[in-house]
Amino acid sequence: MPAPAAARTHAPTTGLRWYVPMSTAALIRESLLAQSVPAPSPAPLALQHRLYRAAIAIVPPTAAPLRAVGSERMESDEALLAAFAHGDAGAFETLMQRHLGWMVAWARRDLPGPDAEDAAQEAFLALVRKAAGLQLQGRLRGYLFGLLRIEVLRARRSLQRRQGEPLDDDAAGTELPAEEPSPAMKVLARRAHDEVAAAMLRVCTLREQEVLLFDLEDVDNKVIAAALDMTEVNVRVVRHRAIAKLRKALASPADDPRPGHGHGR
Repeated sequence: MPAPAAARTHAPTTGLRWYVPMSTAALIRESLLAQSVPAPSPAPLALQHRLYRAAIAIVPPTAAPLRAVGSERMESDEALLAAFAHGDAGAFETLMQRHLGWMVAWARRDLPGPDAEDAAQEAFLALVRKAAGLQLQGRLRGYLFGLLRIEVLRARRSLQRRQGEPLDDDAAGTELPAEEPSPAMKVLARRAHDEVAAAMLRVCTLREQEVLLFDLEDVDNKVIAAALDMTEVNVRVVRHRAIAKLRKALASPADDPRPGHGHGR
């Protein structure tokens, strides 16, 4: 069903649409971003130049920008992305300057420097490839954060393989859980998004967090497995493990099913 007119906005003069209210997964991801992204710092110049060249190779500029480029531009991220999709390369320069620094800093928490830079670049290029037809639920910053998280997980998996380390979601020796309909939604839907994000950061791995967020968006196991470089069996194992952790972390008397517990009954 379309969002009510009062709750829907459109980026001016573009085909890029920004819908409000956001989905549960988008709201939780925004909270994860607010609680975990480090203070921004400039991205390496060599990375900026490499990313800029790659971006304009995918979306070639159609004309010289008519407005100021770089830090002087004041448009929203969503308007800048739409302008870039229409050939304004200066708009991409501004987006890159706003976001590439924090993306690299966040990726470096889980990856060595060169791998972190590659993950940030791949996340930005994934955005570039989708720019023309992208429909956002929430801010572009949150969408970029989601892309970055996936790229970091894939890069970390590749690094583990190169170093001969065991994979962080190996299901060997683990009893395969039974499938449940929308298990994440049952646990998370009634909770405040900041509370859920804080619990995820406290008790879940990054891979567990992403499996739950995909589940909240009704993505099937095959698609999750392909996105996160996992098997479908491991998706089920990781989901089951993450749900158990969150149920414990978010437990309250209202959740206790035993007679005499919760709401004074």
